Amino acid sequence: MYCSNCGNELSDHANFCSNCGNATISGNTSKKATEDSKESNQDKYSKYWYNKGVEFSESHEYERSLNAYNQALAIDDKDPDSWNNKSYVLIKLGRYEEAIIAGMIGVNFAPNDPLIWNTLRDAYLANNNPEKAAECNNKISNLPTRPPEKIPPSDYGKNIRICVGLTVLIIIIVVIYTNWASIAKSSSRFLYYMVFLILLTGILYEGWKAVKH
Repeated sequence: MYCSNCGNELSDHANFCSNCGNATISGNTSKKATEDSKESNQDKYSKYWYNKGVEFSESHEYERSLNAYNQALAIDDKDPDSWNNKSYVLIKLGRYEEAIIAGMIGVNFAPNDPLIWNTLRDAYLANNNPEKAAECNNKISNLPTRPPEKIPPSDYGKNIRICVGLTVLIIIIVVIYTNWASIAKSSSRFLYYMVFLILLTGILYEGWKAVKH
C-alpha cells in the first residue's frame, strides 16, 4: 500500500503515512496509480498557486504574489509562465538581479515565447543594462512567426457572371414593365419572355448557392 499524498510505501495496516503524516490512506496497492495521482495533485496545486500569484499581482500585493509564485515553482520548477511572472513581480519589487535570473530561466524553458523575452528585456533595462536589453529585442525580432492563415481565393469569374446575370435580369424586368401592354397583346412574345425569365432566375439562383458554399 502507498500513501496517496507522497507515494511512500506503507504497511497494509497503516492508518497514516510515517513520511508526510497523511491520514487519508487510499489502500491502493498500485504504485503507478499512486504516482499518477500524485502528479495530478501536483499539477492542480501548481496551478492554484500560479492563479494566486496572478491575483495578488493584479491587486499590487507583490510580496504575496512572489510567495505564491515560489510555491508554484516549488511544485513545478519547469513552468515558464511562473518564471516569467516571478520575474515581473521582482521588477516591481526593485529586485532586478533576481528578476533577470528568473527571466533567463523562463526563456530557457520557452525560448520562442516573446512575452518572456519582453519581461527579461524590461529587467535588463531596469538594471541599467541597455546592451542586454537590445539583445533581447534582437531575439524577439528573430523569433519564428506563425505562418499566415491561408485564405481561399475568391472565384472572381463566378461573381462577375452572377453580377452580369443580375444586371441582365433587371434590364429584362424593366423592359417587360415598360412594354407590358404591347407584350401582353402577343401571347408568343409574352411566353418567350416568361420562359427566358424563369430560366435565367434558376441559373442565377444555382450560381448564388455555389458562391455561398
